[in-house]
Amino acid sequence: MVEPSSPPTGLQPKEPWILFVDGVSSKEGSGAGLLFTSPTGEELTYTLRFYFPTSNNEAEYEALLTGLWIAHQMGITAIKVRSDFQLVVYQVRGEYETNENVMKKYLAKVREAIALFNTFEIERVPRSRTNARTPCQNWRPPRLPT
Repeated sequence: MVEPSSPPTGLQPKEPWILFVDGVSSKEGSGAGLLFTSPTGEELTYTLRFYFPTSNNEAEYEALLTGLWIAHQMGITAIKVRSDFQLVVYQVRGEYETNENVMKKYLAKVREAIALFNTFEIERVPRSRTNARTPCQNWRPPRLPT
């Protein structure tokens, strides 16, 4: 899991950055696609390979945590997250509870990361919007060396 540091100072964008996140987990492996869009329209994409097994829920949380960590490291202080994964979005917003210990730990880490931003918003969007926007649309993680 990502360990965020103290909040950045100085950078105060007028408009927030948009972050589309999409986690992927399959028998071949797991990873994430991230797409950052700046307030002026520039786009940065990341495709990540996780070298540890994850469930679908864990892959989505890892994608979100990694995206928030990268945003923090870039000095972003205002962010709007977009995800197609209802469970994670609603847990982060406090609309769903989590009973699993692993998910509780992920949620606690996300809340720590959220505290690093002056402005944070998360919204569920249709899968067609995240798949079209993130690099995970047809991505399959490469096989691990044996």
